[in-house]
Amino acid sequence: MSAPTPSEEIPVRRIDRILSFTALGLLILSVVCFFSIMIGSAMHASFDQGLWPTIGAIVYVAPIVAFLLILTVVIMSFVRRSRANKARSVPSSVSKPSPHAYDHEELTVKYKRRTRRR
Repeated sequence: MSAPTPSEEIPVRRIDRILSFTALGLLILSVVCFFSIMIGSAMHASFDQGLWPTIGAIVYVAPIVAFLLILTVVIMSFVRRSRANKARSVPSSVSKPSPHAYDHEELTVKYKRRTRRR
């Protein structure tokens, strides 16, 4: 497999960046909420009133939503690359022979050379 040249690279779409940064933001928010619960526990806060129930829900829900967003970005990227590769590929009727493909005469000559050396 050859290394892709810069002209062959597929550009990143806006929706991919939005989903990626949203997932990152949700993970950061989840970590901040987790640390706020730890600090609140150390200060003996009452977790059944105020913003605490919302903070507790964010800790549980945000990582799951972030994972789903990242999974969506990965699937969209695979589909986009697959479509781009299909568009660039050569039709099978015009495909070039493999560089390792030999005709019958070349194979017999090589085989005979190998067997003579033994």
